[in-house]
Amino acid sequence: MNTLDSQRRACELTRAELDTYMDGELGVAARERVLEHLEFCGPCGEELGARRCLRRLLQRAAGREAAPPALAARVRHLVRGG
Repeated sequence: MNTLDSQRRACELTRAELDTYMDGELGVAARERVLEHLEFCGPCGEELGARRCLRRLLQRAAGREAAPPALAARVRHLVRGG
C-alpha cells in the first residue's frame, strides 16, 4: 500500500469515528488515534468542524420542539430496560 492509500484509509477510519469521538464514547487508544490524525489532517479537521456546527444547529432546532408524550414515555421505558 502506498502513502496516498494509507492516508486515505486513515481519513476513512477517522471520519467513521468522528461522531463517536464527539460523543466522548471512544476508548483511549481510538481517541488518541483520532486526535493525532486531526492534528495533521486539515480536511478531517474541517469535517469535524462541520459536524459540530450541524450538531449545534440540530440541537437548537430540536430544542424548540417537545417530544410527543407517547414517544417520551416509550424512551423512558426503554432507557429503564423495558
